Amino acid sequence: MWEFSLYFEPNQINLIKDLSRHLKRYLKHAGGVILLLEDECCLLIAVKTMSNDFVRIYRYIYNYIVNIIYIYYKSQVLSKLNGEYFKNDIFELVVKQTLLCFDEDFDKSKICEQLTLGESLSLEGFYNFKLAHLREKWEQLIKIIEKNANLLNSYNVNLDLTKCLLNELNSNI
Repeated sequence: MWEFSLYFEPNQINLIKDLSRHLKRYLKHAGGVILLLEDECCLLIAVKTMSNDFVRIYRYIYNYIVNIIYIYYKSQVLSKLNGEYFKNDIFELVVKQTLLCFDEDFDKSKICEQLTLGESLSLEGFYNFKLAHLREKWEQLIKIIEKNANLLNSYNVNLDLTKCLLNELNSNI
């Protein structure tokens, strides 16, 4: 039997509920259980290791957690980007969403280098202690935008940058 506890922050509850909901259908057939303890910010998972589905379920959980870490924490960093730097809301959205996708494969590989699913995992602790280098990289993206904020007020620069960012986004889809 493989037992795993995932600890999360209260504001991550919707991401964890999605994981829980998706896992329930897999675990029902694989001889496993899942229990979400919202008040304790903990998700408990238990799976029979002899199940034919165990490896598939483990990979699913692992990849889902990698995505939670990547999307949630990178979005948190990007939310610090001041909207006053952008000429309009659409350009701000394009820039932030593109930066979210920027270097995604590399960033996820760095998360995977550090992530192991043993008995338990605290998302916040993992991010703060194991991914400091990634957080610094994401914060550097903000500094680059802030340093060049004066360029963002030019229509032509906005147009060129939007085209460039959209091309980068298309290559990541």
